[in-house]
Amino acid sequence: IGKIEVFIKPNITDSTNITEKIGDVIIKKKFNSFKGKTIWRAITVDSGEVYNQNRLDLTRRNLLALNNFSIVNTNPISKISPSDTVLNLSYTLIPLQRYDLKLATDVHYSQILNFGISPSVEFTSRNIFRGGENFGASISGILGSTKNENSNFFNAYEFSGELSLKFPRFLLPFSTDKIIPRRYSPSSAISLGASIQNNIGLGRINFNGGINYYLNVNDVVSHRFSLLNTQLSKTRNKDNYYDIFPNDKHIRDYIFGLYHNITPTLTTDFHNKNIDSDAVSRAIIQDVSFQNNLNTADQQKMALFRQSIINKDRLTQDALIVGWDYNFIYNEIGKKNYKHPFYFNAKFEMAGNILSLLEKVFGPKHVESGIVNPLKNSFFKIPYYQFTKLDLDIRKYINFNDGKQSLIFRQFIGLGLPYGKYSSMPFVRSYYNGGSNDIRAWRGFGGLGPGGSQLDENIRTYMMGDMKLTTNIEYRFRMNDMFHGAIFTDMGNTWNISSEAEPESKFQLNKFYKQMGIGSGFGLRINIAYVTFRFDFAYKMYNPNKSEGNRWVISNLKPLDPTVNFAIGYPF
Repeated sequence: IGKIEVFIKPNITDSTNITEKIGDVIIKKKFNSFKGKTIWRAITVDSGEVYNQNRLDLTRRNLLALNNFSIVNTNPISKISPSDTVLNLSYTLIPLQRYDLKLATDVHYSQILNFGISPSVEFTSRNIFRGGENFGASISGILGSTKNENSNFFNAYEFSGELSLKFPRFLLPFSTDKIIPRRYSPSSAISLGASIQNNIGLGRINFNGGINYYLNVNDVVSHRFSLLNTQLSKTRNKDNYYDIFPNDKHIRDYIFGLYHNITPTLTTDFHNKNIDSDAVSRAIIQDVSFQNNLNTADQQKMALFRQSIINKDRLTQDALIVGWDYNFIYNEIGKKNYKHPFYFNAKFEMAGNILSLLEKVFGPKHVESGIVNPLKNSFFKIPYYQFTKLDLDIRKYINFNDGKQSLIFRQFIGLGLPYGKYSSMPFVRSYYNGGSNDIRAWRGFGGLGPGGSQLDENIRTYMMGDMKLTTNIEYRFRMNDMFHGAIFTDMGNTWNISSEAEPESKFQLNKFYKQMGIGSGFGLRINIAYVTFRFDFAYKMYNPNKSEGNRWVISNLKPLDPTVNFAIGYPF
């Protein structure tokens, strides 16, 4: 590699009158709108190096990733003479418009949302500090229909806004130019967002923010570190819970009826609307004598009642999460040099320690939130959570017959460890089963797990866990360019690890393999232009929430009544 030149000008025919040299890179500009160091960081080759096409490709990606320029010359290489062994590089960059406004409308479908329309507006202001920094602001909304039969067609909505500031370098009080090689393409971003939603009658107000750092070591290895990763979630309309989940209401009313025979004053106050249902539920949960005197059938009802209260606590909880996370990705998918690609994604998160330290400095403050485990650490009267969380996503793709057929193995392992005054993970960080990208024989949040708990399936909606294991095996084959097929088997479950959890929902080494739900099925994938529409038809084979001896349910399989999953794109 010989001379390296970069020209920045509004039009390709314009001349340049400002020259700046940083290292081996000569930067020629018509106007002094861009700092030369920003361009130098994007160039990953140096004069005197041996030609490496991968480095040139990375340089091109870095320049485009600045989102400030278009590159005019597709081939930057030139020679003084055909026999010359020195290659000169020359890039001509045309600045993009300073301001950008995008309007869009999306159509949504999910396991919960039958239909949704999402208009959005996105504004971008480029190069605001002359160093390639881009400011973004977006507003979006979703208006849709859920499966709630007791309300109007458009019964769900969400409105959200986000502010972001992206830097083509690490945002730190010191320079990292001599520490981190330019070929790693370091970048960072600050983001702030807020949303208000009403999805299933239980509305939420969310605030989130954080500082993210990105590092791409090469084509397959990347790192992401989030500092002060913050999320505040407050639930609205908590009293709507029993309107949305009528089966839980039936269980509650039955237990309240039993308790009325013991303590009629409390339940009478509830029926007269002097107190809410949580006050009665809390008294029942704490009344050990009442529970011990129940007959066997009513004790089973009491177990259902307790589980429904746990579900309600999780679904309606307010939560403040402040922490950090680290994400490592190794991804060979889509890279031409890897015939049988491997994918590995590891994410570690820790939250709550900063707020716990502040609490120790200024004195502990607790707030009652929930029924089963009501006393919570709080910050400004908002419960905050302490936990560590580890997610591992491992995949192997084996391609044969010139890529017309492939066999994919996927393993997901997730573990959340709450501590402090918490015995379970917050709802927004908990694990669930089912859905188009998971165990497809069960719908999302649709009743599998936790563990082998023998609970009435009518109250299984939104069952969550602190631990998750999922294994997927899928064989894919091409019928023609437009239609592809698949045969798959999914297995897994979630478990709880708290000492307060129901015994059959806890993870135990001598039992967990007997509690793995198993589903199999077939799929059709339709490729239209650049979009893949996916239809997967799945059947339950082994249901761990049935009693032992009745868990293999293949004999009950109904070929014309599968669990149908529709999605865009592949599950993994």
